[in-house]
Amino acid sequence: MTTKCLNYLLLCLLIFLGACGKETKNTNEKVQKELPLNITVFLDLSDRIEKEKDNMIQSKKDSVIVNNLMSLFINKQDKKFQKSNDSFQVIFYPAPPKADDIASKLSLDLGKIEGAKKKSSLLDFKKNHTAHIKELYDKSLQAKEYFGSDIWGFFNKDKVADYIKDGYRNVFILLTDGYIYDENNVKVEDGYYSYILPKNINMEKGLIPCKISKTDFELYIIECNPTPAKDLEKMRELLNSWFSNMGIKSIDIQDTDLPSNTIKHLKNKIFE
Repeated sequence: MTTKCLNYLLLCLLIFLGACGKETKNTNEKVQKELPLNITVFLDLSDRIEKEKDNMIQSKKDSVIVNNLMSLFINKQDKKFQKSNDSFQVIFYPAPPKADDIASKLSLDLGKIEGAKKKSSLLDFKKNHTAHIKELYDKSLQAKEYFGSDIWGFFNKDKVADYIKDGYRNVFILLTDGYIYDENNVKVEDGYYSYILPKNINMEKGLIPCKISKTDFELYIIECNPTPAKDLEKMRELLNSWFSNMGIKSIDIQDTDLPSNTIKHLKNKIFE
């Protein structure tokens, strides 16, 4: 066989393998999207909610984003809600006072509701979620008692496993400015930190590694807002490295933006 023929056969083989790889990827994505949807939204309720950008206070931006996510979730049910096992939940860590009451108002698990009751539960969720979100942020701003957010501790204690469901398409949305800090959980170990602040964002080693037992979920980190803005790439690098080392393969990190742009991005990634 001539060299020319060998090169031609090799080229055909590469094209075939590439096509198979693409087909497998598309098939996997299709199967994933056909699974019941389990969305978890982690709210960072630290003093970041007082910040203002684009003539909009952060608490308002958060509220618009979460309410729109809930609306997209509700609209997804359409006429198939009786058979739906989809789930939506809003969580906090550490838990604020009366956390169970707040979480129950902002969460809906259709998989745990019998068919006849799903419609009324869905309608109630649709009717009241905007008011509940407003109440949550208004009380935080008025009382100046921010619940804070221990993101490092949440993953270090493998709390994320509590919200990942087998047989579901698991989506975890972390709504934060990207600064990881809790005054009750400040650690420095061999050059690694349990926090990210402006003063240490140029750390060489990064965040203290964490191990989690379940990694089969899509992670979206939205509204990152470092000061100065030029620190965004370093913040993205630190967060991506930390989560990648946990074994999470699908990581999407976005900076702060107009809520309409953020929602459009999440809609394209999650609901279409």
